[in-house]
Amino acid sequence: MTYKVTFILSTAEEAFALFARLLPMEHVSVEQLGKEAGRAKHAQLPPKHAQIPKAQLPAPKRRTSAHPFNPDAGINRIILSHLAKRPHTILELRAPLKANGFSPGSVSSRMVALRKRNLVTPVGNGTWILVEQPSAT
Repeated sequence: MTYKVTFILSTAEEAFALFARLLPMEHVSVEQLGKEAGRAKHAQLPPKHAQIPKAQLPAPKRRTSAHPFNPDAGINRIILSHLAKRPHTILELRAPLKANGFSPGSVSSRMVALRKRNLVTPVGNGTWILVEQPSAT
């Protein structure tokens, strides 16, 4: 069988060195091209790091939780029950969470989530209190 392979290399020395190492050849033909012949194909390609206009980029999807927010369960229940007794700092809330098997480091993120839902509010010096909820009567 006979195969035809075409390479575009910048120098003839590279071509002959490559062929001499890889292939035993009987009939080799070499054709010299002009300087711009090898670059014509590359000029049509976009640069590697071409910027895509922002209008073409899809908007990122907002990450949502798989579980609905429930203030009466889990870590939220523990935090709210302790804040119902008296104001606490985040450091003071870590011990009851750890005692119930929750990560003590998750207090801050839970306080942010509870604050977004207007259940707790900071009062100063790192102290948090429970927000008075209007009674549903």
